[in-house]
Amino acid sequence: MKKTIVFLTTFVIAISLVVPAAFAQTDRTLVILDCSSAMRTEVKGERMIYIAKKELVGFVEKLKSNSIVGIMVFGHTSNRCDDAELIVPFGAPDSGKVRDALSPITNPGSRGLFNAMKKGMKLLSESSENPVMYVITSGGDQCGDRAYVVQDAYEQYGSKARIVIIGLDVSTRDADNLKDLASLVGGVYKEMPYPQQLNSELAKITQSQHGNLVVYMRGADPEVPQGTLKIYDDRSKRVEKIQIDSMHTFNLNPGTYDIELTYKGRNFWERGVKISSDGQKQVEFILDKAMGELAIEILDIDNERLKGSLVIMDELDSVVFEGKGNSYYRVSLPAGFYSAEVTVGDIVEYFDYIEIFDDSITDFIAPISITPGRVEVVVNNLDGVPINASVVIEDESGTIVGEAEFTSNYKITLPPGNYTALVTTSNGKQETYPFYMPEGDNVSVAVDIDAPMGSVLVYLNNPDGDEVYGYLRVFDERGRAVSHFEWESVEDSQFTFDLPVGMYRIQADSDGVVRTVDNVHVDEFDETVVYITFPKQS
Repeated sequence: MKKTIVFLTTFVIAISLVVPAAFAQTDRTLVILDCSSAMRTEVKGERMIYIAKKELVGFVEKLKSNSIVGIMVFGHTSNRCDDAELIVPFGAPDSGKVRDALSPITNPGSRGLFNAMKKGMKLLSESSENPVMYVITSGGDQCGDRAYVVQDAYEQYGSKARIVIIGLDVSTRDADNLKDLASLVGGVYKEMPYPQQLNSELAKITQSQHGNLVVYMRGADPEVPQGTLKIYDDRSKRVEKIQIDSMHTFNLNPGTYDIELTYKGRNFWERGVKISSDGQKQVEFILDKAMGELAIEILDIDNERLKGSLVIMDELDSVVFEGKGNSYYRVSLPAGFYSAEVTVGDIVEYFDYIEIFDDSITDFIAPISITPGRVEVVVNNLDGVPINASVVIEDESGTIVGEAEFTSNYKITLPPGNYTALVTTSNGKQETYPFYMPEGDNVSVAVDIDAPMGSVLVYLNNPDGDEVYGYLRVFDERGRAVSHFEWESVEDSQFTFDLPVGMYRIQADSDGVVRTVDNVHVDEFDETVVYITFPKQS
């Protein structure tokens, strides 16, 4: 057997820089800039209007060549409130043209904010896709118009647009008014005390606009602008979890997904959303409609939770909700009567006359008369040595009912039925093991993986070569602790053990001093020797 020897001599810190992929930018973007007298305010010794102009030019300079952008200004004419003007028509980004158009603009007038937004939405109504409108302002409207002017324009022209209102160094009162205004148009408000952040903030928002799934959140409370969005694939595995405001865009693999939005304790669902590679799907959640909530809990005869599938139907027997793989469901629904179909393993139960009331929660227990069993999945190599692996349990429909990312022994309680255990080792080798779970029984699934092994010998010493006693931990190349080795609780100066072929990190602890060896490569039939040197005790 040949030996590979690893010495701990150097510490290396690696910083990974992730560069976002380029997004196709083909929708119209309109930037509306407040040029009123309030923009004369100085921030860090420079007038806000000059800073905003420079930041806007920088933003346009960074846009992709296939973008379509236009620039509108308002508040730049004395004694007029209807002076909103498209000074750079929609076209390919040209920072020089934007700089030249903004250069002569002064700020002698009042903020006709509402009129400018109305004109902007009318211009964007000509876009066939998902236009974006950025409104950069130093405060609220100063021309006596009412906010319903903007709301009416939004309903008539701008409902397709993503609207972002950015307040530059605004007062608390103006900030509250701008939040309310953003809510009226299904948009989002962002406050920016320093205009020098404008370029980077616009670029960040623009980058988030493009993908094959767009989720809109309409009617949010201005005081609570964000909700939690979760996306599940067709195996009920969560693929996304994110905080969103009025809109967020995702790039998903083609397939069918379920989307859950949680907002102020209420859950909204959109089921069976089909995503393709050559188009964009839009999903809209309306939050300010009168709704009630149904909370269904699935329990066995011992009042323990059971995972199962749920179908909810309205009075016309139309399916209004489908879910699987959970023991507790909370769904927002219009007031009325509903029925539910609950499937757990081989058993299907029906429940009728479930009444939902507006602005209230209906708690419903779905009892299933079964006694679940318990399965234990044990993963070893062919010599009986425990092997850590990913374990996924699926029912007959392919729904994931249990999973553990890194274990050699996985236990789970399941209702009676047919299941499959999918076991994947760290080197990507996967095995499937079908099994049947009888009611109230215990089942053991023995998984024997043909995993090539190597051995590791670790010495702890000081610079003089004297033995040092300590404890050892081992991690795989993804940083997961390999936790089934007996030596974790034993203090020693020399350790020997077998590991599956792969890359590892070995960490030793002696009297509170920790030393780590990275990139320890274990080869089949080889012994890898690792020397870990600790400082000499004084």
